[in-house]
Amino acid sequence: MDSSAHCCNHEADDLILDYLETLDDYVRKKFELERQLKECWYHLARARVCLGSTSRVSELQFDFRDQPSSLMLEVSEGGDIFKLMFGMPMAKIERETLKRFGILVPKSLKTAQSAVAPAIQLICEIAALQTKINVLMSKFEPLK
Repeated sequence: MDSSAHCCNHEADDLILDYLETLDDYVRKKFELERQLKECWYHLARARVCLGSTSRVSELQFDFRDQPSSLMLEVSEGGDIFKLMFGMPMAKIERETLKRFGILVPKSLKTAQSAVAPAIQLICEIAALQTKINVLMSKFEPLK
């Protein structure tokens, strides 16, 4: 076997190994996201029961005025790195968004709200992994 074929096979092996490791991370993060979202839905359901008849959120309760962004997403030039940044301190965001539910906000509602930010961060990580998978596949195509 000549050295160019051996080099090409070695490069393809490295790409496949990197692809499988990235795919493994991708699947693990998807399962973690599913777990976090289930937990969030559970806490929202508990909060709805605790709030009783006042838990009906309608368009009349929404504030449609322009609001400062609480989260910002920064994407790198190549689109392969996603970074989540908070526009204001998390404690202030939590206080302001829960005001419409009154003074005594159920703990489960606060827990659900605090579970959303890590889920958004996880979504950014999943998007970065998906981009990496696509790049690896495009590198592997010419080696076939």
